[in-house]
Parts: sequence; C-alpha cells; structure tokens
Amino acid sequence: MDDAAVNDLVVVLRGFVRIIDAILGEDTTSISPAYIASQTFDLLTDTVRLYERAKPRQRAVLRAMTPIEINRILTWHFIPHLVDHFSQVPNRERLRTALLAISLDNKHWDYRDTLVDLGRLYRAAIGSGIDPIVEFRDIAAISDRGNGSHPTGDEETWNDAFPMHAFMARFEESAHFQEDVKPFLSGL
Repeated sequence: MDDAAVNDLVVVLRGFVRIIDAILGEDTTSISPAYIASQTFDLLTDTVRLYERAKPRQRAVLRAMTPIEINRILTWHFIPHLVDHFSQVPNRERLRTALLAISLDNKHWDYRDTLVDLGRLYRAAIGSGIDPIVEFRDIAAISDRGNGSHPTGDEETWNDAFPMHAFMARFEESAHFQEDVKPFLSGL
C-alpha cells in the first residue's frame, strides 16, 4: 500500500477502536446506541471509499482483513441501510456506495443475502429511472474474481463459491433475478 492508503486505513481502524473503546468503557450508559450506529456507519462509509480507491491487491487485503464482526454489521445492518437509503432517495452515488459495500462484504455470510440486496437495488434503480447495469458492471470489475473453484463464473450454480465479480456482472442471468426481480420491473 502507498502511504496515503495506509494513512486512510489507519484513520478508519482508529475510528473502529474508538467505538469499541466507548462500548467497552466503564460508563456505557452515556453512549446512545444511535450514536454508536451513526459513528459505525460513517466509518464503514469511509472504508467503502477506501476500498473503491485501492489497487486490486489492496482491495483483496481489505476483503480478507475485515473481521467477522464487521462483516456481520455490513451484511445485517449497513448494506440494508444503504439499500433502504438508495430506495428512498435514489442517485448513482448511493447505488455505487451500496454496491461497493456488497463487494467488500464479498458474500461473507450467505450468498442469498447478496442476491436479495442486489435485487432490491436493481428494482429501486429501475423504478427511479437509473439503469443499474452500468454500476453493477463497474463494481463487478473491482470485485473478487474467486479462489479458483469458479474462477470465471462459468458454472450455473449460484452459491457462496460463485465469485462476487460474476454475481454483479451476471446478475440479470441469475434465477433470483428471473424469478424475483424481472417480473416486477414492468410495473415500474
């Protein structure tokens, strides 16, 4: 990593440490859950921005070093928050931020969560007049290409082994898209 990227990462990690210190501190009654959530989401947004600017090897390191607790927050709280936020006030920047967070999460918990989030984003984008496929493919280009089990996404089995790159680039080919997204697009 170059010095600027290391400095950015250190700032983000120090922010997480401050939140953890506050939670584990002796006087946790003065810290509201809303404040902790807000600070955590701000730091995750900074992490997503760092992920977008990073070089391919740096992105791989960020995906690998994201602790399980952060992935849990990404999957169950932050990504749904971003999807909801985009659905309420859609624009390309919010779509991109949500897709970057999904790419960083890299299907860490369950590929079905990823498919649902991608579907919600896709429907909301179409409903607001934004063609999402451009952003899907842009973020797919910087996403994980797999560990060799499905290096190109040629397999038709969409599961946790299917690379994130293919999840985004070929989302319109998925059974989830065909069954749970496409039928609802004509009314938008």
